[in-house]
Amino acid sequence: MSELKLLPCPFCGGEAILSPDGDFATCNSEFCTVWVRAKRWNTRTDDKRIAELESDKRILMRETAQVRTNNVNNLKWIADLQAQVDALNSPVLKSEWQELQAQLDKVRGVKQYDGHIYDNRLRVPTVVVRYDDLQQALQEKDDG
Repeated sequence: MSELKLLPCPFCGGEAILSPDGDFATCNSEFCTVWVRAKRWNTRTDDKRIAELESDKRILMRETAQVRTNNVNNLKWIADLQAQVDALNSPVLKSEWQELQAQLDKVRGVKQYDGHIYDNRLRVPTVVVRYDDLQQALQEKDDG
């Protein structure tokens, strides 16, 4: 049997190959799994449709490459953000912030005793109530 020249795959536009015995043809793509009798492979109703599919395939491949590039760029951006967050959560920065807060409280005249904050400028105690304590008090009021 003479070597049959096969047209591209009618489904994806990929390269067609013959079976070892030459009776069947299929697409070389990993996505196409159709086997057709070799004599029928080249019978097409519309060559224009093949051109459209080949064009669509090229567009999809280009868009897929762009999505992969965007994903890589997004991963780099996320890694940079994570590094910045890690830098902000460093113990050195936390201790510096606590020192600055203590200096600010000293300047403002704020003192803390037993969960109460006293501000020397106001000359009255400001009571700090925890949310859990407030909820418990409201629950007790509703129950009683």
